[in-house]
Amino acid sequence: MKELFSLLKQYKALAILAPAFKMIEAVLELFVPMVIASMIDQGIARGDFGYVQQSAVRLIVLAAAGLAFSVTAQYFSAYVATEVSTKLRDRLFAKVQRLSYRQLDEVGASTLITRLSSDVNQVQVGINFSLRLLLRSPFVVFGAMVMAFTIHVRIAFLFVVVIAILALCVSVVMHYNLPRYEGIQRRLDGLLMRTRQSLMGVRPIRAFGKEQLMEEDFVGENDAMLSRQRRVGNISGLMNPLTFVIVNGGLAVLLYLGGEKVNTGILTQGEMVALVNYISQILVELVKFANYIITVTKSIACEKRLEEVLCLKEVVRKGAVHHKDTTAALTFDSVGFTYKEGANPALNQIDLSIKQGEKIGIIGGTGAGKSTLAQLAMGNYCATSGNVFWGDTNIEDLDLNNVRKQIAWAEQKPLLFSGTIRSNLMMGKEDASQEEMIAALKGAQAYEFVKDLEDGLDAKVEQEGRNFSGGQRQRLSIARALIRRPKLLVLDDCTSALDYATDAAFRRYVQREMKGTTVIWNSQRISVMEHMDRVLLLKHGQVVDLGTHEQLLERCREYREIYMAQGRKEASYES
Repeated sequence: MKELFSLLKQYKALAILAPAFKMIEAVLELFVPMVIASMIDQGIARGDFGYVQQSAVRLIVLAAAGLAFSVTAQYFSAYVATEVSTKLRDRLFAKVQRLSYRQLDEVGASTLITRLSSDVNQVQVGINFSLRLLLRSPFVVFGAMVMAFTIHVRIAFLFVVVIAILALCVSVVMHYNLPRYEGIQRRLDGLLMRTRQSLMGVRPIRAFGKEQLMEEDFVGENDAMLSRQRRVGNISGLMNPLTFVIVNGGLAVLLYLGGEKVNTGILTQGEMVALVNYISQILVELVKFANYIITVTKSIACEKRLEEVLCLKEVVRKGAVHHKDTTAALTFDSVGFTYKEGANPALNQIDLSIKQGEKIGIIGGTGAGKSTLAQLAMGNYCATSGNVFWGDTNIEDLDLNNVRKQIAWAEQKPLLFSGTIRSNLMMGKEDASQEEMIAALKGAQAYEFVKDLEDGLDAKVEQEGRNFSGGQRQRLSIARALIRRPKLLVLDDCTSALDYATDAAFRRYVQREMKGTTVIWNSQRISVMEHMDRVLLLKHGQVVDLGTHEQLLERCREYREIYMAQGRKEASYES
């Protein structure tokens, strides 16, 4: 709630005026039954039609003034709710951007999407309703009760009983539903995860004929969510009929008791009509308030989920040392890393020194820890044990933003953003010139297909680069990395979709044009390792051997096995 209140303070004036205008409207509404009572008793009963006309004018003025205050209040409340929810979404998105990779892995993309969209929207509705009804409805209810006391004290106690019973019902429903709405939103996270997974994996799903299985899985999760919603909806659905039963029951008692008082002359006909109007006002406001309670219960549950993300502690850099000319010499000192508590270590006791400008290849089977080692080198994760140094400084003591400005990364499954080829390259360097873009594309062996496109650099890139082949996406990703001219270039199996000739051309470019750049190149191809200064062989997160390609061929049996499995074939292809 702290974040929400801090945002509301920015719109303090409007957040006060909106309920204040609603209160004024409520006061005007409370005078209406008294004007009607006066019209009946002093105008109609006495045949004074001049007084009836005056009373009619008063009612029109009250209605017009009430409408003006109501419309203004609703505009203010809608404005505040929209602005606050927009800023809340901005804060949430900014928070997500600052979270560590580990925290993002633990929270999950699906739940973050739900919180940024559905949860924020629900909070917006809750703010809007709160500014309009939180004070107005209780004020009208208790105001009508007070006005009833000015007419007849004993009969007014009936209003007290009705309001007390309804207050008890509302509190019970709210207490029951609040934790269950949180459960529904968590189910929505799971549903979104399955939807996202099915849409992103539509090709393998269809390739293996698993559409029916995925549909059954989705339907099962959807039915589980429906079941929860029904249980909560059944309780929430009782609010309106329960309100009508209680208030109409009170109205029946009022008519019975009031009619007797009118017959005996204790109450006038106008006062009786006023009492009926007041209990009708209570009915309308309590129905509104019941719906408000249901809405605000959902909003509170969603706001708690937003707070969970906003209250996540960000990884604090110990010293945040800012070195403009940070060297890309890297040292891994007994580094170990585990992704989740209880899981097997992804890396264990890694000792490795990489000189500035050295090009080191990392090879190993799936799950060997190649990508994890690269992520630690870039500072995306903090080592579970041991330390990673940039130069003589622990990477955890460096300003991470400064470090990232000196790093470029190309991955096996690159993500291109919707826009153009130019806009994607500019993510690597915002002020890149046309010449720099062409040079980067040539280095990545991408210029040949880009120049043949009708719009060239301004060719459209669809979401995730779906209008390009896998090899084209990889080459565009490499070009985005090369354009930075980084001190550390991390290539994470980024040429796996390239043919051997294109791969060889790119390797020659790296050797020829990036002599001062430290390169970490993860690959399954021996042809890549042959051209590295040194090769690190990993297995199950541990170092098997480290040395030049020739040294590993001579002394490492496992490396020779990899070489024999593919080395001659690639060598003969390239020759």
